Amino acid sequence: MDLRFGISGRRLVAVLAMLAPTLLPQAANADPRDDVVAGMMHCAVIADDRQWLECYYGAAQPMRARLGLPAAPQAQQQLLQQHYSGAPVYPVAPALAPLAPVPQYQPQNQPQYQPQYQSQQQLASRAPVPAGPPPMPRSRGLFSDIVGGSDLVRNAPLQSYSFNADGAFTVTLADGQVWQQNSDDVGRHRASWRDPASAMRVTISEGAMRSFNMTVDGNDSVQYKVRRIR
Repeated sequence: MDLRFGISGRRLVAVLAMLAPTLLPQAANADPRDDVVAGMMHCAVIADDRQWLECYYGAAQPMRARLGLPAAPQAQQQLLQQHYSGAPVYPVAPALAPLAPVPQYQPQNQPQYQPQYQSQQQLASRAPVPAGPPPMPRSRGLFSDIVGGSDLVRNAPLQSYSFNADGAFTVTLADGQVWQQNSDDVGRHRASWRDPASAMRVTISEGAMRSFNMTVDGNDSVQYKVRRIR
């Protein structure tokens, strides 16, 4: 039987709605299902189909509240209250606040790292320069000690020079090296320089038998025997 459109069905439901307090004496305090059924029975007296449907939706509010669903529109609940003043009022579950959007990572405009490959010469140029003159010369091997070897200093500028009482000279190179003429060489090669030290250039090379030869301004005809003292 169609309870919405059949006249006899409407009357039957209306009668049941009037007897609801007797049939369901604890409807107001019963399970939400019972409350929904009681509300639906009171909606049956409404003749208009649309209003009946709105009242029907409003009667489902007890179950919607229990399940935490959004509340029925206020108009639907008021329509039910017009025909069923004893409808229980259920608290509406608060709607969950929407989750805040997760901020998306925004890469900064940073220059991309690119490895820099440097030659050994570039790395050597960046190496810290040790303070003071280079280390003292070491033994060069038996062959070099006998016949001599390569230049230790080539065309290096002088910082200063001086003579002692015997006439032996002492020269200081621009890099801090200090060389002194051997005392036994003074009799053979006595220096008598007059030029300023900054205008003079010296070359010092390895000599035979662990000795060292020094020439001034490219004059290879005069080779002074010297030793490094600092």
